[in-house]
Amino acid sequence: MEVKIGFSKPKSKFAILSYLIRLVDRVPFSHCYVRWETSVGIDIIYEASKTNVKFRNAKYFLEEVDVVKEFSFSLTKDTYKQVLFTCLSYAGAPYSMRQLLGLGIYKLFGVKIKPLINDSSAFVCSEIASVVVEDILSTSLQTELMTPKDLYNILSSGKDNIQ
Repeated sequence: MEVKIGFSKPKSKFAILSYLIRLVDRVPFSHCYVRWETSVGIDIIYEASKTNVKFRNAKYFLEEVDVVKEFSFSLTKDTYKQVLFTCLSYAGAPYSMRQLLGLGIYKLFGVKIKPLINDSSAFVCSEIASVVVEDILSTSLQTELMTPKDLYNILSSGKDNIQ
């Protein structure tokens, strides 16, 4: 089974939050997601976006975003089952605008504001994608502080942890 970790930006020119994320992190993407083809042949996206953690048909997702980069992983049956278990376990959890604000403050000023960052019941895109990457790489990551840029750097360098 092949699973991809992807990085994208909205096609809309009026996505201010995306623009701010790209500006602060100095990267061409603002969102990350997990993508795979299901056993019934439907390409699916797993992401944290807008209101919650969810599954989406990739056809509709790709109408709204430009894919910047995808990293592919060939998984064993057991690892795929663990990834699917993780995704299903978090599906429907709320999106955390508080955590996004906390990550912005942390990136800009180096200050951790625990009530904003440590929200274990709500997620941002990079956190939910990095939880899946933990399963894929059989490692532990500092997911609550993970930004799309951080996750991209881990995957592009082949590292399985943050130095």
